Amino acid sequence: MVPILFLFLCFQQIRNGGPYTGLNDGRIVKFQDSETGFVDFATTTSNRSKELCDGTNGSRMNTSLVCGKPIGLEFNHKTNELYIADAYHGLFVVGMDGGVATKLSGETHFDYADGIDIDPIEGVIYITDLGNVFSHGVVHASRYEEV
Repeated sequence: MVPILFLFLCFQQIRNGGPYTGLNDGRIVKFQDSETGFVDFATTTSNRSKELCDGTNGSRMNTSLVCGKPIGLEFNHKTNELYIADAYHGLFVVGMDGGVATKLSGETHFDYADGIDIDPIEGVIYITDLGNVFSHGVVHASRYEEV
């Protein structure tokens, strides 16, 4: 599998392993240690099938709608949660134990969420959405605040 991005955080590396990366098969993995290597950490879809998503079934179909495509990762240092921008499924959050991430509800719709940043003081989440790039040629940013 091809890593989509890497997230290096010294604080999380000391306490929770790392670095973390999203893979094009829908998994988020973290580096455990030099002996173990990368281990599964989280996914954005609860119905993710290893047989379909791991790329060994010979299919050339785009499985991102089922498997997810976690492109943006960012830690909220105040809550110790990992926020995930999934290109096909939107914005998610997962605790430090990992597992299936929780989709954040809200009025905002994302066509192709690809980047995420969290203001360390205010906790405001900023997401970039490339959905308009493909249809309108414009990148726009959204601001998402949990109530």
